[in-house]
Amino acid sequence: MESGLSASDVLALDRGNDIFGGGSGSWVIVILLFLMMGGGFWGGRGNTATTNDVTYTSAFNQLQDENRDLNNAIRNQTVDLTAAINQNAMSILNEAHDVQMALSDLSARQQNCCCETLRAIDASNAATTASIQKVLDRLAEDKISALEGKISNLELHNALAGVVRYPNGFTYSAGNNPFCGCTGNVL
Repeated sequence: MESGLSASDVLALDRGNDIFGGGSGSWVIVILLFLMMGGGFWGGRGNTATTNDVTYTSAFNQLQDENRDLNNAIRNQTVDLTAAINQNAMSILNEAHDVQMALSDLSARQQNCCCETLRAIDASNAATTASIQKVLDRLAEDKISALEGKISNLELHNALAGVVRYPNGFTYSAGNNPFCGCTGNVL
């Protein structure tokens, strides 16, 4: 077992303490490079440990990059999907609003149509009633005229009742009357 500090030991010691001044990230890279070159540090580990550290660090960095890229891709797809869902929701809401407005307009037109139809029926009924009333009035006038004629005849008949009437003419004629002093043939 080796007794030197590894790169992760140096990083753990440096984290949060900022013992080297400035940003700790840059010092960590310098220390890792020093360890990778085989110089060791406080007893160093030699070239074998340094090569493995570089391999693991490189693989770890590659995994971090892939993970960051994957997270960014997922985040971008989530943002795009959310935007598409919001767009579709707005489209559906707009279409629902349009349908509601069309139904409202249709309802208003239907009510207007019903009112116009009722007014037309009322006008037709009024015209029919007026025409029937004219016919009834004319029939009543004719009946009244006929009754007035009958009443006049009855009044005349009643006025002439009991009055002697003389004939205005002869119904039968046998010629001139020989006794009336007419000139003509006297026998």
